[in-house]
Amino acid sequence: MGKCYIQSATVNVPAIPVIVPLILGNDSTLLCAEDSTLLTVSNSFPHYLWSNGDTTQSAYHHPGLPYVTIRDTNGCAVNSAPFNVPHFPLMPCMFQGCTIFVMATVHSLPQCLALPIIYGVTAIPEFQ
Repeated sequence: MGKCYIQSATVNVPAIPVIVPLILGNDSTLLCAEDSTLLTVSNSFPHYLWSNGDTTQSAYHHPGLPYVTIRDTNGCAVNSAPFNVPHFPLMPCMFQGCTIFVMATVHSLPQCLALPIIYGVTAIPEFQ
């Protein structure tokens, strides 16, 4: 019988370095739940897809943990770390036997409102 052998060759496959997108914004300002803040990706990329569906380098976001997925010039998709957009919590307030949940900002401090008719807030009866 003939002698057969297999020879393998070493192949170097270079890894394409990727840049992880960094979200820039103000994460120390507390927002009301309906407010938004502008977030921006630190580097320029050909394609952006924010967690809210926006596709630009900068996007407005409501409180939460938004993130962005970029696609670089090599076609590689990379996700950012989530960016914390903090918000004031809803605070319960007592008003004539009913609990209302409302938030207002007065001099940058959260204040609970006890005037549901003036502010158009619906009082929620407490469950016993």
